Order: sequence, then C-alpha cells, then structure tokens
Amino acid sequence: MLRYKNPIWRGIVRLRRWIGCYPGLYYPLARWVKPRTFPWVFASSKSELVVDAYPGSGNTFCFIAFESAQKRPTTMAHHVHVPAQILRGLQLNLPTVMLIRDPDEAISSNLARWSHLTMHEALLDYIGFYKPLWEYRNDFLSVHFDDVVGDFGAVIERINRRFGTSFHPFEHTDENVAVCWGRMKKMEVSNWDRNVPHEERNREKAKLVEALKRPPYACLREECCAWYAKYLPFTMEEAG
Repeated sequence: MLRYKNPIWRGIVRLRRWIGCYPGLYYPLARWVKPRTFPWVFASSKSELVVDAYPGSGNTFCFIAFESAQKRPTTMAHHVHVPAQILRGLQLNLPTVMLIRDPDEAISSNLARWSHLTMHEALLDYIGFYKPLWEYRNDFLSVHFDDVVGDFGAVIERINRRFGTSFHPFEHTDENVAVCWGRMKKMEVSNWDRNVPHEERNREKAKLVEALKRPPYACLREECCAWYAKYLPFTMEEAG
C-alpha cells in the first residue's frame, strides 16, 4: 500500500508522476515492476484499443462495458493512469481514447476510495495527467465521463468512426448497465482500501469538494478546472 502521507512514498509518487510523462522511461520500469499485468493493461503492439484517464473518470465502467459488448476476445490497454499510456498508444498508431471528468467529481471520487491519498497529491495527479497530453489533443479521442456512463454504445460508435474500427457497440440498457455496476462493485471489494457504502461515500465526496475549494487547495483546484475547461470542447466533437 502506497502511503502518500509518508514523505518517502510521497517522493516516490512524485517521481512516478514525472516518469509517467515519458513512455521511454515508464514502460521499461513498468515491465520490471509489474511483469504479470504488463501484457494485459499496458499499451503494446497487441493492443486493439487504448483507454486511460485520471482515476475516477469512468475507466472501470468503460473497460467492463467494452469487454462485455465484444463478440470476440479483444485486448484493451487500460487503468495505468499516467500520460505515458496515451502517448504509447499514439506512438504505436493504436486507437487511443482519453477520458476526462469534472475535477471536483473525479478527485473527490479518488480521495473517497483511497485513504492514503492526500488532497494535494490528488490535485497534482490530475494536472500531471492532462497537462502533458494537451499538445497531442488532436491525435486521440477525448471522451467525457458523462458520455461513458450515459450512453457507452454511442462512445464505441464514435471510436469506430474516428479510427475506422469495427468494435461492437454496447447496448446501454438498464439490464446491461446493472451487470456492469455489479462487476464494478466486486472490483471495489478486491481493489479499493475503503469499501464504504455508496451513500456514505457520496456524503464524504460532498465534504471533500467543499474542502478542495478552500485554501490551501483552491489554487491547484482552479488549475485543474482550467485544464478540464480546455479539453471540454474536444469531448463534444463527433458526439452527434
């Protein structure tokens, strides 16, 4: 468990944030640190689709819904949460999708899941993911969290139009969505360190958002909001 509140781990996390901007540095290290998961979640020549984002931006729903909709086994790179994943997808000329969510919602969701994460580091992580990718914004597809959870079938159709792929669209019915949320809850139990009831987590998120708006976090939050606002028009392109 990474304890960001520990100065040593905080230094390691900041080093990861810097290395995570450079595929040439991050990928060899990731292959060494996570040899078992590397072939499945990291972008490679075998990947058919790359999707990543800041945590709490629809990554898990996207992965589960996409996987469940396909009529054949597919390889999707996902859940790395560093810009190097997106950049690696572009280097390999793979269909690459970046998800984004309102920073208040994404950061509070992330904080509510992980007790070891500080507000300061969570804000820096949000900026650290989206800022390095800005100059490449025309090379990948930007998708908003609301579209992922609202009509993921339409998102897959956008991916197909943009990249010339033929992925099977997700049927965004109440039944299919419920199945996805059920799988997500099982993942919560096994992966998160704070498996609190949904209602309690929502109450905590509301308190966290208010805290983010006050000093000493307000300035970093404003920068997060500025990056979110810059990307927002790109999430609307080809949405119709």
